[in-house]
Amino acid sequence: MTAGPTFEFSAFLVELDAMSHLVQDGGFLDGPSCARLADFRERVERLMHVKTSGTTARWEISRDRPLRTRHCPGAYRPQATHGLASVVGELSVRWDVRLTGQRKKRSFAMFQVDNERGNASTRVSIKRATENGDVEEELAVWRSDIRSPGGVGCFYHTQVLGETNVTPFPDFLGVPRFPDPFVTPMAVLEFLLSELFPEAWDEHLSSSAHSTDTWRQSQKQRWMDLLDAQRQIVGHPRASPWLALRSWSPSEPRSC
Repeated sequence: MTAGPTFEFSAFLVELDAMSHLVQDGGFLDGPSCARLADFRERVERLMHVKTSGTTARWEISRDRPLRTRHCPGAYRPQATHGLASVVGELSVRWDVRLTGQRKKRSFAMFQVDNERGNASTRVSIKRATENGDVEEELAVWRSDIRSPGGVGCFYHTQVLGETNVTPFPDFLGVPRFPDPFVTPMAVLEFLLSELFPEAWDEHLSSSAHSTDTWRQSQKQRWMDLLDAQRQIVGHPRASPWLALRSWSPSEPRSC
């Protein structure tokens, strides 16, 4: 059975803190969402200080109380002049995790995605928004998932729709599963913000703010670690690069 990936609490919390400052300073999320992000962070930190290794928890930002962006009247297509809808983006999270390793100095340093209980998933939804602030129909849905035991597709993959029996992309089909470099919920949130507000997000991160530098360094390390592992995997002599990558998991960083 494929083990779930392991994360350092400290690095995960650094991401949460840096992203929280970035979205608040730039006004990219609505007011309730900032409070929900702070609550999510508190639940992550709380698990560090329990006493027993192997303790499990579910970290969740629910679909009925998601992180929601400010209204976007058309910034997602900067060059377009007509035919655009005002939209908002919503992000929800469900990660089942367990403590791993030894408790030191009254806290644990590591946790592992508990994919025996189900895959870890970060869901993104784009919805049409009205002028008076109401949110209407869902225009797009995708999920950044971590493969569950016995699952197929890349270990980190994006799934489009696949939640009902309605076409296109009905749930029984389960494909396509696109390879996904956005491993953590906050990385997925950056992707969402950069898609809806490409110019504003780029300008905001071009500043020299401390939170920007912290975010940049945390993501640089994740990207370098992932790309380095994948670079070695695709050179496997007994498989095509794609099949080697599809079968790879971070619990086996140097094999297929």
